[in-house]
Formats: sequence, C-alpha cells, structure tokens
Amino acid sequence: MNADDRDRLIDLAVDSINRGEIVVLPTETVYGVFAAVREEPLAKLRALTESRDASSDYTLHLSDLGVVQNELALPTPVARRLVSRLLPGPARIVLEQPRANLEAISEKLGLPSGFFGEDNTIAIRVPDHPVTRVVLRRAGVASVARRLSAASWVEKNDPGTTVDGIGDHTSLTPACVIDDGATHFGVGSTTITIGLDGRFSVAPYGPIKEDDVLAMLERRVLFVCTGNTCRSPMAECIARSMIEKEGPTGITTIVESAGIAVDEGSPASPDAATVMKERGLDLSVHRSRMLTPEMIDRAEIVYTMTHMHAQRVMSLAPDAVHKVFPISEKLVVDDPIGQSIEVYRTTADQLEKMIAKRLKEIAP
Repeated sequence: MNADDRDRLIDLAVDSINRGEIVVLPTETVYGVFAAVREEPLAKLRALTESRDASSDYTLHLSDLGVVQNELALPTPVARRLVSRLLPGPARIVLEQPRANLEAISEKLGLPSGFFGEDNTIAIRVPDHPVTRVVLRRAGVASVARRLSAASWVEKNDPGTTVDGIGDHTSLTPACVIDDGATHFGVGSTTITIGLDGRFSVAPYGPIKEDDVLAMLERRVLFVCTGNTCRSPMAECIARSMIEKEGPTGITTIVESAGIAVDEGSPASPDAATVMKERGLDLSVHRSRMLTPEMIDRAEIVYTMTHMHAQRVMSLAPDAVHKVFPISEKLVVDDPIGQSIEVYRTTADQLEKMIAKRLKEIAP
C-alpha cells in the first residue's frame, strides 16, 4: 500500500465497522474477520464462522490495553508483568476476572448483555500491526475478530496468513479487505490463560512458547559505575538484599554490576567490603567486570551512579536509551575510592535510599 491507499482503506474500514459491516484486517499472526460488538455485526460474524469455530467466545481486539486497563483486575505480579510484556504482540490473553470487573468493562465498552460467558474470563488481543491498530483506535467502538481461516469464504486448509483465499460470494461479503501481504509470523497467535492467583498456562501452538513466557518472568537490573569495585558492587549487594527480603512474587530478579573503565577481575575495595559486612552483606566474592553491549542488552533496566555514566552506557548501546537512568535524577553518587571509611558509609546510606526508591518504582 502506498500512503494514499493506506489512508483511503483505513477510512473505509473505520466507516464499515461503524456501519456494522464485516471487514478483513491484517495482524502480525493471521488475517482476522472483524466486527463491532453489536447484535447485527455479531450475528454476521457467527454466520461466517460457526461452521468452523465451535467456540462461542469472542476475542476483544484493542488498539492498546489502556482502553480497559483501569477496569482489569491484575492482582498478582505475574499477571501484571505478563500482560505488560505480551501486549501488543502475537498473544491472545485470556484473563480470569471478578464478575464486577467484567460488568465494568461491559458498561465502558457498551457490550451487549451476556457478552461474557459463565467462566468469568475475558479474551484480549492487542495486535502488533500499525494499520489495524489505527483502524481500531479510530473506529472508537469495541470490536471482536475471528481468524480468517474460520470464515466460510476460504478453503478449509487455508491458514489465513494472506487474503488470497477470499473468493467472490453473493452474501456476507466483507465491506473492506486490507491486503498487507503475508503476515509476519504466518501462524495464529498463542493463547495464554492467566488466573487471578497468577497461575498461567500456555497453549502449545503459535509463535510464543512456554519457555518464552517463563523468560518474561525473569528480569535483570544492572548497576554501572567506573571501576566496578566500590559504588556499583555496593549497589548490587544492597539491591539483592532488599529483593530477597520482599519474599517470593513469581518474578525472578537478577541483579548485576559492571564498570566503564575496569581492571577486569579485581575484588571489591576493602572499605566497600567492610561497610557491606557491617550491614550483614557479603562482597568477598565480587570481581570487577567491564561493561559490554551484551550486558546492556540483557538488562531490563540500567542504573548508573552519575549522568556521565549514563551517557557512556547509551553511547555503547544507543538502542538502550529507553532503559538507562542515573540512580538519582538530582544527586550524584560520588566515587569514594581513596577516601575514609566514613565516606564509604555515607555512600552506602545514599545508595540504600536511592535503591529503595527505584525498586519501588519498578516493582513487578
């Protein structure tokens, strides 16, 4: 599509959805048959798909999660993290919800009575496709979709990853078909079901595997200073202790440290080790490491002791700008190397306050 075609087709798709017509839109997984959540469009969608999709459930397709974010109950760190990491993307997330929350969502979106079944779940997709997200956002009405391969327009063995299988029909033809070529993944989205207690299951099909989901429940926090013998090792030690005291949340946090100008393999400075020992913490096994782009890439968030360190990290990995922050936006954690042990104690006190604030901000 050129720019003019894109704008024209988006306008047509938005108008068609609002008029209660059926439209075919691309996603990153398969093409979908979309309809507004109203009685007449839903009846059309059922008529098109019921012979191949016995499920009575519909998947809400949203331009972004913010549309229903405030009404969703996500009481566990696991649920909050998985939803935030999986959407937008090739995932269909089925969330268990209290009935009151489903009613609040129904009221906000104007869903028909009885839209949600008796199992108290809501199925959501936020497709990672720019055209379809624009259509859904501009339509301004709740929309649902079923995969194109479930429609009676196409051959039974057609996976629905292109629109080539749509033939000419005299009834229930789509009002609009946006053809963006073969889909990126070429396979249907993965269904992940998440309970209110945080337990989840991953369907054995689609581009997201169970190992991928488990990896999302692990995060790395990286602290960076200059030589990786004083400030960042103390920060690593303090942060690890604070996280351990929180108890299990279902999220595994790995804390690491590195430096931008390092004598590789050096132990922590004696005074840093002493100050940590005074707090019941152990730096005896620490060995300094030079910061690498791979470390930055693995980290979910990077905290530096100064703004200069942050600039150095971002110059080493420009794509990581979004996740690199000074440990304090206002204060600088000065290097205590070569100074008295009292300065080290002051630095440790400073770090404890800053880290406690940062960990609260990134709580899972």
